[in-house]
Amino acid sequence: MWKLDGKYTITSTYLDNSVESTFDFVATVEEIPTTELIETITSFVDESKDPQYYVDR
Repeated sequence: MWKLDGKYTITSTYLDNSVESTFDFVATVEEIPTTELIETITSFVDESKDPQYYVDR
């Protein structure tokens, strides 16, 4: 509803009754924690295995 800092007044009226309420609003920015992603691509071929291993499977 409110996005700007400041003093706001709300007036509620019902029939002949009226009520005013004043409040101070301070917008807070919630910082979302981020983690640094590290991209790694593992090699498809395992050099420790015999090439025939990939043919036989």
